[in-house]
Amino acid sequence: MSILNKPLTRRQALACLTIPFGPPLLASIYGFGVEPRTPEVERVAVSLENFPGKLNVIHLSDLHIQKDSLIMRRVVALSNALEPDFVFITGDLVEKPEELPVCLRLISQLKYKHRIYFVPGNWEHWSGTLADGLITKLESRGIRTLYNEGEVIKWMRGEFFLVGIDDAYYGNPDIQNAFKYQPNDLCTILLSHAPMGVFSAQLFRCDLVLAGHTHGGQVNIPGFGAVTTPPGSGPFEQGLYDVKRSKVYVNRGIGTSVVPIRIMCPPEITYMTIKGV
Repeated sequence: MSILNKPLTRRQALACLTIPFGPPLLASIYGFGVEPRTPEVERVAVSLENFPGKLNVIHLSDLHIQKDSLIMRRVVALSNALEPDFVFITGDLVEKPEELPVCLRLISQLKYKHRIYFVPGNWEHWSGTLADGLITKLESRGIRTLYNEGEVIKWMRGEFFLVGIDDAYYGNPDIQNAFKYQPNDLCTILLSHAPMGVFSAQLFRCDLVLAGHTHGGQVNIPGFGAVTTPPGSGPFEQGLYDVKRSKVYVNRGIGTSVVPIRIMCPPEITYMTIKGV
């Protein structure tokens, strides 16, 4: 469910009023100074065929960490309080290489019961961090990167297949290699920065796709939706979708890009509970 289908908080109602009626200064203060620094937890429940038991995950995306980010420290605190089994991060850690050390320090503070998994986004390519050894740096901190590959994860009394691809729009995704060792009978979760990855994944069993990239549009108008989304978003904005045989969840992201504004589209920490049916 997207934020547009939920009751408005007092803060969001104020933001809504500033768009048609409030002075531009008030809208600017809120859009640039308040909402981008106020992450919210979205609790989502998904049922998947043949999934082995129950799994609680934190899904983060589009961190765009800059310096010692106050918002990311808030994200870490909120995430850790939820005590997830896994943390999945779907790309766009930083925009500049010099911001990576701070980013690595902050995401290393995330707590989980099993592991953190990561897939690259477009900014890993644009910033040069992927070519400059990002995967090795993450691995040294216990963070597993799924770069066009998958692995079987033993869970409770069964298993599921977790697969990740390079950014489906700006990267070098290799869907054939990613699914190369997929067992036919296992429930499969795909991590893909751009939600468009779901379409190429239809060649295989793909029960759930976790993605980001869209930022939810950053500015939403009630009754209309996102003002704009970046190239590579396709028909997706935010929330849960059904695409043929797959469910797709699109996270609004933590940071911002191009213009540092958010209105009616707060930063998102997804707390997803996955159950079998």
